[in-house]
Amino acid sequence: MNLRPTLYEALPPKARARAWLAALARRDEAEMLRLVTPDRAGRRAILTLGQGLEAVNVSTLSASSALWQAAAWWTAREAWLEGYAAAGGDVTAPEYEERARAADAALARLRARDSEHAAVRQAVAEWAEREGLALADVYGALSLSDPEGFGERVADPETLQAARRTFEPLRTG
Repeated sequence: MNLRPTLYEALPPKARARAWLAALARRDEAEMLRLVTPDRAGRRAILTLGQGLEAVNVSTLSASSALWQAAAWWTAREAWLEGYAAAGGDVTAPEYEERARAADAALARLRARDSEHAAVRQAVAEWAEREGLALADVYGALSLSDPEGFGERVADPETLQAARRTFEPLRTG
């Protein structure tokens, strides 16, 4: 966005915050600096957007870390089961059955973490839509992947409500 300074001054706070986010997603520091305004409402809108981005970052990182850990546990257990059977191990042996139960439990944890991750992503998408923000800019500003590639996933209702409460007070205008 290459606007003349007088046009920048005419932008309302919410539009200024959206333009600032788009500049951040593009890594256009000069544009970001031009969009910072001396008026209180404009600064507040950009500050609120910054708080929202921090909440997105922390929530997404926390949910992603738990998801990755659960995936690693499940993958390791499945690999052991497959290797044991391929090596001619007795799949009716107590050791195999115990590992199979652990793999089932790991899969249940993986599904729960995936649901929590989906809940955070859904809450972020709802916040972005409510604030008129491009979701690609929200994730792009944080160098996170676009959630479109994740397909249909069921969001954990409890996590979704908690995530919504995180974003509810963050209003740019």
